[in-house]
Amino acid sequence: MLTTAFCRKEVRILVYVILALSLFSFVHVSLLKLENLKALRDLEEKVELAREADGAQETEREEKEEKEEEEREEKEEERTVIHRAMEFSSASRGRRKKKKVQAKGAKGIGEEKRRKWGEKDKCKSLHGDVAEHFFDDEVVKLNWTEARSQARRELLEERAKVLLEACATLDDTEGALKPPLSVIYQNNLWLKENNFVYCPINKVGSTTWITSLLQMAGEETSHGRGRIRRIYSAPLSIRDRNAFLKKATRMIIVRNPLDRLLSGYRDKMLHLICKENQFSAMQQLISSKYSDPDTPPDPSGRPSFRQFLLFIRDEMEKFWQSHGQYEVNNHWKPFWWYCAPCHFEYNAVAHMESLSEDQEHILRETRLYGRINNTRTHSSKNDNFTSTREAARWYFGQVPRGLLREVVHLYRPDFDLFGYSADYHLGLARDD
Repeated sequence: MLTTAFCRKEVRILVYVILALSLFSFVHVSLLKLENLKALRDLEEKVELAREADGAQETEREEKEEKEEEEREEKEEERTVIHRAMEFSSASRGRRKKKKVQAKGAKGIGEEKRRKWGEKDKCKSLHGDVAEHFFDDEVVKLNWTEARSQARRELLEERAKVLLEACATLDDTEGALKPPLSVIYQNNLWLKENNFVYCPINKVGSTTWITSLLQMAGEETSHGRGRIRRIYSAPLSIRDRNAFLKKATRMIIVRNPLDRLLSGYRDKMLHLICKENQFSAMQQLISSKYSDPDTPPDPSGRPSFRQFLLFIRDEMEKFWQSHGQYEVNNHWKPFWWYCAPCHFEYNAVAHMESLSEDQEHILRETRLYGRINNTRTHSSKNDNFTSTREAARWYFGQVPRGLLREVVHLYRPDFDLFGYSADYHLGLARDD
């Protein structure tokens, strides 16, 4: 009996020991699992952190590469502009030096100046002071209403639609949609505070706008085309430019291409210039190179409108044949090459024919109203006509229709992009 009791006691102790060992093993295994789970979580966190670090490095590397690419492009643009400026400066210095040497070798600088002054005074006495050949700009006052603004808004939207549709269908085999964007970035005026971009085109109201913008900036207005580009320069990076263009009002002012050519002729070919410059030399070149059997030669060497259009035809043919590399004067350079409308997609297309209303709406929409006046520019007083329509009837009536068709063909993209027609002017031209 004692033995049985003892055995029972030993069994109980053994059972207790086994239970204790089992509990210990269970606790130990649980702790090991917890440690392993924690270690696994720590490892996962480290892996995630490593991935995030790799992602950040990759993003930083991509941003760095993108920034380097932008810097390379900007430096390339800057080198192009500087190279052209150096070429222009060198050529100008060469011409000035040559003229100076010639003057010294002939009669001396003092006598040469006196001779030029005498010729200028003679020119003034024969033809009048050239300062009187221009009208002053007129400030336009309109009774503006919301209904008027809405009608103008819808018209500008329609013009922008015409531009986009023409860009989508225009034949690009001649590179008509690919002008040099780096130059256009430099030429455009960027009003960052007003979210406004403007492409100034010669003979389409650009002088008035440039003068007004210089006055707004508190700058002198004489010879301002170079200074105004520095004042209203483009954003430095391509990314900033593109972001700005997306939200900006992008304005271009255009007119019927044939009326623009006539304006260029009346201003630059009929203007009696009492000093040597590119246009006085151009007048002599055109009048001597091209013939017009129906118009007597001008004593002062000014060409007829027909001679001028023959010159324009030859210039534009060289321009197309060289894919835009041949330099055409800015006063008759095509709109599409000057402002790249299919790249910038101008959403404020103003027409010279309705400029007072177009400008009023744009000035109010861009918060420039009150800072810039809505002005109307009159034509120069180089002939007896006071309106463009009267002048068109006279001058285009002297031109053979075949020649005018050739000129229209060379400016065809400008007609299509901005919804203009040549029918009226072709109807004025005389039969061949």
